Amino acid sequence: METSNFTNGFEFTVPSTVQTVFYDSTTSAEVGQDFVLPDYQPEMRKLLRVTPSIQPPSRFLGVGEAEFAGNISFHVLYIGGDGGLYTADLAAPYAFRVPTEGDDRMSGDRPLCLGAEMTAESVIPRLIAPRKLQIKCRLSAHIVGLCDEETDVRGDRELIGERLEQTVLSSRAATAVGEALELTDEFPVPAGEGEPRLIGTEGTVQITEAIPAEGGVSCRGELHLKLLLTRDRALSVSAEEGAQMSELSPTVDRELLETVTRRIPFTQTIEMPISAEREGYEAIAYGCCTDISVRVEDDRLLCAATIVTEAQMQGNEKSTFVRDCYATTRPTACVMRPYTYRRALCCVNGNVTSGGTVPSAQAGIPKGITPIDLSGSSVLTGVSCERGHIVLTGDALYRLLYRTAEGGIGHTEFHLPLRYELPDSGTVCDEGLDADARAVMLSGRIRPEGEEGYTVDAEWAIAARIFAQQTAEAVDEVRPDGEATPPEGAYILCYPAPGESLWSVAKRYRTPLRALAALNDLSGAADP
Repeated sequence: METSNFTNGFEFTVPSTVQTVFYDSTTSAEVGQDFVLPDYQPEMRKLLRVTPSIQPPSRFLGVGEAEFAGNISFHVLYIGGDGGLYTADLAAPYAFRVPTEGDDRMSGDRPLCLGAEMTAESVIPRLIAPRKLQIKCRLSAHIVGLCDEETDVRGDRELIGERLEQTVLSSRAATAVGEALELTDEFPVPAGEGEPRLIGTEGTVQITEAIPAEGGVSCRGELHLKLLLTRDRALSVSAEEGAQMSELSPTVDRELLETVTRRIPFTQTIEMPISAEREGYEAIAYGCCTDISVRVEDDRLLCAATIVTEAQMQGNEKSTFVRDCYATTRPTACVMRPYTYRRALCCVNGNVTSGGTVPSAQAGIPKGITPIDLSGSSVLTGVSCERGHIVLTGDALYRLLYRTAEGGIGHTEFHLPLRYELPDSGTVCDEGLDADARAVMLSGRIRPEGEEGYTVDAEWAIAARIFAQQTAEAVDEVRPDGEATPPEGAYILCYPAPGESLWSVAKRYRTPLRALAALNDLSGAADP
C-alpha cells in the first residue's frame, strides 16, 4: 500500500530526495591460506570439522569505490597424534571492493549506506603435514549500497511553470558496526569423574532487543558459550602408540566427552550516522564472537570473549516526485525517469525453534551412534506473505559430531529447511517484499526417529529488516518542444471528455492552474 498525495502545483516546492539503491550485487571470492600449528599445539592426525565464522567487515570509502575488509575465522576440530580431541582457531583476511560512483542525480548531502552480508558457501580443508593445514573457503558477499537521489526536475525554470507532484512514503536506512565489546564470566566446572580438559569453545551472539535511542541503537542480548570438555580417566598414551591407532576408526575410549553451555548477558549502544530518535524508526542488531579464551583453574572455568555487533535502522520519510509538468509560455516535452525505492515495513529480533526429520542414509549417519555435539549455520533467502503474515525461509546446514558404536569419533553434515513466521505487527503484506535477514543457531539436539532417521530440534536467533520494493516514474528533465505562440483570444470554451481532468485540460491549453480554477469557481485546493 502506497500513501499518495497529489498536490496542485500552484506553489513551487523545494527539491526532494529519495533513498535509492545504487549498487546491489553478489560477488564471490576464494579465501585460501596454509596454516602451521605452533609447537605447543598437538599434532593433527585426522580432521573432523572446520566451522567458519565471518567477522563483520570494516568499510573504507575511497574515491569512486568502497572496500569491505575483515577476517574469517576457522574453528578446526581434529584428532591428535595421541588419539585425543583438540581444536585450533585459525584466521584469514578477506576483502571486497565495489564502485560508489553514481550518476549526476546522486545527492551528497547525506552519507551513503553500505551493507554487506557475508556467507561461507564452502570450506575445503586439507591436511598437508601433522602440523600443516590448508583451508580454502569460497566466500560470498551480497553488497547493497543506498544513496540519496534528487527527484527535482532539471531544466529551465521557466519551462517548469506548473507541476503535478506525488508524495510517497519511502524508506531511509542506515547501518553501523559497534565497537568491540569485551565480556568475562566465571562459573564452576560441572561435577564429574576425572580431570577436566577443555577441548574447544564456540560462541554465538543473540540480540534480544534493539531500540533506536539517543546516541544510536540500544542493544540488549546474550553471548551463548558452548564448551566441549573431556574427562581424562586413564593414562595418556605416547605419541608412538597414538600413531599406531587406526586412521579409519580413531578411538578416544579413554575420554568422556560432554558439552557445557553458558549465557553471558550484555548491553551496548551502537552509534548511527543518522538520528536514532526519528519517530517511527525501528532497528535490528546481530553480531559474532571474534575471540574466546577459557581456562580451567581451581575447578572453575574462567571465560573471556570479544564480540562485535552490527545494527541496522529504517523508517519512512516523505519523498516527492514530479509526475508531470508544463510551461504556460511555450510547448514542452518531459523526459521521464524510473525510480526504484523502498518502503519500510518492520524490523524484528526474535527466535524460533526449527528442524525436521532426516533419513540416516541421506545424512550419512551410521547406526548405533551417540551424538556428542550439534552445530549449524543458515542463509535466509526467501520472504513471502502467507495468510497475512510475513514468512522468512532458508536453508540450514547442520554439523553433527558423534561417537560410533565401536568407540570412534565421526562427523557428518546435512541440510534441513528453516522457516520463521514474523509475529503480527500490524504490517500489511505487499508485493515486492524483500528482507535483509540473518539466522544464528543457539542450541540444538538430535534424537533417533524410528530405525531409519533422526529428528533435529534447534533454536535459532533471527534478525530481519523487512521492506517493500516500490517503483515510480517521474519527470527527470523538461525541454522546449516548439516555438512560443501568443494566445489567440481571451477565452476558450472547453468541453472535457469523460476521464479528462483539470490538469489535462490546463496542460493542453498551457493555462495556469490557478487561473483556470478561479475562472471555473474551483477551490484552490482542488485535485488537479
